Amino acid sequence: MKKKVINGIIILVAISIISIAFINCSKFTDDSKRFVIIRDGLYGYINSIGDTIIEPQFDYAMKFSEEFAPVVLKDKFGFINKTGQLILTPQYDRVGYFSEGLATFILEDDYGFVDKTGHVKILARLQDALEFSEGLALVAVSDKYGYIDKKGAFIINPRFEDKWGYNPHSFSEGLALVGLEGKYGY
Repeated sequence: MKKKVINGIIILVAISIISIAFINCSKFTDDSKRFVIIRDGLYGYINSIGDTIIEPQFDYAMKFSEEFAPVVLKDKFGFINKTGQLILTPQYDRVGYFSEGLATFILEDDYGFVDKTGHVKILARLQDALEFSEGLALVAVSDKYGYIDKKGAFIINPRFEDKWGYNPHSFSEGLALVGLEGKYGY
């Protein structure tokens, strides 16, 4: 009887330890089956069976997108690859996810786009920006929204509104929700 009680306690302790280890664990970060974890206040990644694949070493970490994940070190954002190697040194105030080969970044409240090699492809001169979708990115200049291509050229000039916090959207299946003169449509 005493042995059964001890075995039961050991099992409960083991379950508690495993539960605590995974409480600070995100959903899978993408098709790579990586979880963001927090250990001792630092962020890293584990795989689907709980093995640490990137040691916790970041002040903050986000999901992977197109083989790269945004991370924070010393209050600046950069990117790592799937092995945990920094591929873009943390230097930005914020970043978005890679989409169609480019990611948004913010420097001093201005948005721009960077490629996977760290080259700035579109200078930080935009008031707002969403990720690329169907070859276009929604951006704002002077409180109006328009769409640029991957070279930064306006394909649809900024004329759409952001009324009541319901700003225009990225393209999906050839359509984008936009607002003009208080009316919305595609």
